[in-house]
Amino acid sequence: MNITQIKRPTLHLKQRLNPETMKVLKNDEISPAVPASNGDLVLIRGLPGSGKSNMASILAMIGYKHFEAGMFFEIGGIYRFDGARLKDAHAWCQHMARQALARGDNVVVSNTFTTRWEMEPYFSMTTRTVRVIEAKGQLGNVHGAPPETVERMALRWESMPKCMRSTTIPLSYERM
Repeated sequence: MNITQIKRPTLHLKQRLNPETMKVLKNDEISPAVPASNGDLVLIRGLPGSGKSNMASILAMIGYKHFEAGMFFEIGGIYRFDGARLKDAHAWCQHMARQALARGDNVVVSNTFTTRWEMEPYFSMTTRTVRVIEAKGQLGNVHGAPPETVERMALRWESMPKCMRSTTIPLSYERM
């Protein structure tokens, strides 16, 4: 499937995103690929419920554009996961990040990123070092991923190799 053929649900994320980001997200079709840029890129990785979205929201407050594959499944403010569209969700997330970086925006992407190959497309989007934050909190699984799914994700977790253009920042916190 071509990236321009992916249609995503209309998103209603007013409580989570600023109006400028809302304009970008309301586009129904994904436009053709755009070139890499020099914008800052932060990837936040971790298991479900580890605090990835919370940390990304903090960066969004200081001007980063925030994207995650889960946004693709939010319809009318309700999260409606469809496993058959997971590839579309990740393609959409990558494309939105690339577009924002091409505009010169700083971008934060939060996804599970349990394996290195899941992060690799993002490394080609900027000429700068990509910062990788590993969230290891215990905040609870807000999307209700089954415990066996989370366990499978934990089993395939890969550490970041030194040779990748990244700086890894461990983040660990618990709900108070």
